[in-house]
Amino acid sequence: MVNLSVCFIVKNEEKVIERILSQTTEFADEIVVVDTGSQDNTINIAKKYTNKVFKFEWVNDFSKARNFSFEKASGKYLMWLDADDFIDESSIVKLKSLKSKLGKQDVIMLPYETAFDENGKPTYSYYRERIVKNNGNFKFVEPIHEVIVPSGVIEYKNIPIKHKKLVPNPPKRNLNIFLKLKDNGYEFSPRMQFYFASELYYNQMYDEAISEYNVYLKMKKGYIENRIQALINLCRIYVIKKEYALALSTAFSSFALSLPKSEILCEIGYIYLTNKMYHEAIYWYKLAVQKYNLKNGAFVETDYYNFIPLLQIGLCYYYLKDYKRALKFNQKALKFKPNNPIAKNNNLEYLKLINNNSTKFV
Repeated sequence: MVNLSVCFIVKNEEKVIERILSQTTEFADEIVVVDTGSQDNTINIAKKYTNKVFKFEWVNDFSKARNFSFEKASGKYLMWLDADDFIDESSIVKLKSLKSKLGKQDVIMLPYETAFDENGKPTYSYYRERIVKNNGNFKFVEPIHEVIVPSGVIEYKNIPIKHKKLVPNPPKRNLNIFLKLKDNGYEFSPRMQFYFASELYYNQMYDEAISEYNVYLKMKKGYIENRIQALINLCRIYVIKKEYALALSTAFSSFALSLPKSEILCEIGYIYLTNKMYHEAIYWYKLAVQKYNLKNGAFVETDYYNFIPLLQIGLCYYYLKDYKRALKFNQKALKFKPNNPIAKNNNLEYLKLINNNSTKFV
């Protein structure tokens, strides 16, 4: 069984860090904590779990801090985590088992679940390079939204890591880092340009996001899944701005890159639904009901592959006054989210309308 070092970079995480450190002790042979300037009790809490706690002067570069944490680790394999990550018991058991099978692999990819519904079911998930061989070949790159470029023997394991924040990041933290880099003349790679545009989008700076996404798309480079996501986000911006013709043309342009993603199919369905073209909306929503694939590296919003399109098909049939079909598809949606209040209320409404119509013909 190989030694596994688990590495953290942290700052002011006293409210969450003990949760993940107590879980990490169950499978890690070594824990490395690099603090980038905490002013709370983070360091003292970390020292309860490891004697490898180091200070690192923050220079607006996540990669440098991550790489420093790797340099302080001695295990044959290195794993990175965030202070507000969470690992449930089933994943801990799988990680313990995985250690006995490591040796030939260079990179282990694990699912990262970063958003959840009312029942704790993940709604946003993607694979990340989570464990790497400690041979000097693997370094984080990019000062923000840092990444290790996978190479060599890559293995995918279904061992989810959950990202569960208790305290939100400071407003516009990431965006401000991007803007400072830009002001200092930092040349963005295609990947950085994509994330810069996305930060503008997340901060509802829609006109600026449109401009920066178009800069990214004109680069004609970059990971194909990021290019598709850029088009999805652009489409969503145009929907928000009620520029439906632009939204549709943007959505359809994504089809040239890959088979249609359910996220974009649901946007198309929503545009037709908004414009009271219910049969057309149903057509696109039905296409959206499909299986998703995390291993292609895409950011997957899982509800768009089942619950959302089924719920919306039911709504379309409601507007068409076909209440039996509305109920049928709404009940299919409920199978994915039995406690969803919207779907439950819709079910009651559709049943009432069916019963009322039946009474009229008695």
